[in-house]
Amino acid sequence: MALTGAGFDRMEIFRDGSGLAHASGGAGQVARALIAAAGYMGTPVWGVTILAASRTQRGARMALAALGLLLALSTVAVVSNRFGQIAIVSTGAAALLVAAALPGRAVVIAAHVVAAQACINAVVDIRVLFRPTLVVNGQAVRDSDAHAMAKATFGTTDDWAVWLWAALWLAWSLALLYAVFRIVRQRAVTG
Repeated sequence: MALTGAGFDRMEIFRDGSGLAHASGGAGQVARALIAAAGYMGTPVWGVTILAASRTQRGARMALAALGLLLALSTVAVVSNRFGQIAIVSTGAAALLVAAALPGRAVVIAAHVVAAQACINAVVDIRVLFRPTLVVNGQAVRDSDAHAMAKATFGTTDDWAVWLWAALWLAWSLALLYAVFRIVRQRAVTG
């Protein structure tokens, strides 16, 4: 949001795992498209980054510690609701604890699990992408990100446009997951 010029106001995270990011201003068509795609395109990139950084035990510890610190800092900077603050700080603290406490190879495996989870973000969220409306905190609040992307790019929220974007994000997520598994497999064979 900040990079598109829409500005970033705050983020809310709820007990059902849903969340909303709020812009501080309006966004044009291109900005809306970039914002809608950011989570589904960016999260798998973070997964690949974590995997690349966690080739060694030291790298895995550093990657998990960096993740924990980033979660804690983002909580202070942007998460506005109490549940979200507790959940994200707890997740950050858990990442820091895992980075510090897990022995040897276990920390590398933990980092790889986090990386794989990030890579399959769209797979996990596939039900959200194909729903006709976005459900946040148990209530239908607006169109899904795939709807927003379809409207910003094609000017319609017809099923074909929504499903196209949902399918593309799913394919991106699966492609990065495949790449992650190939990298891990090659390391196991050569390492």
